Amino acid sequence: MTNADLPESDHVMRYVRPSLVRSDGSVRGAAFGLRNDEVGLSVNWVEYWSNTGFVDPIGEIRSRSRINLRRNGRFGRLNVGATKTQVAANWAPIRFVNMPLEVADQHDADPSHTEITPLPPYRSPEADFVGNLIARSVTNVIAAVN
Repeated sequence: MTNADLPESDHVMRYVRPSLVRSDGSVRGAAFGLRNDEVGLSVNWVEYWSNTGFVDPIGEIRSRSRINLRRNGRFGRLNVGATKTQVAANWAPIRFVNMPLEVADQHDADPSHTEITPLPPYRSPEADFVGNLIARSVTNVIAAVN
């Protein structure tokens, strides 16, 4: 399903570093902002793994991560359709586009890799606003490391 939009009924997970998790366990909007060199926000498509027969989709996401998952880090889960509706009603339409990652160095391929696009530029007032809209759409937060 490369470069295709995810179904609105599906879900994605976004890694949230510890400094962006509030003491009550909720996620700060800054977790959903682009970095300086990014054009899309990386997330992982949960249903990719469950639809292809994997028993533990979150385990697959953890094992294929290309970033260092920290003990106090979390995954924020988003419903694609609800997040798109929330952001479009208050800013502009966004897309969840499947962008699989190929094998690279010591990393396995990650066919669940997805990007949220378009998003406002790095550290702009609009980025803060949209990040907060996305954070309000988080349905649950789970530990990034078992």
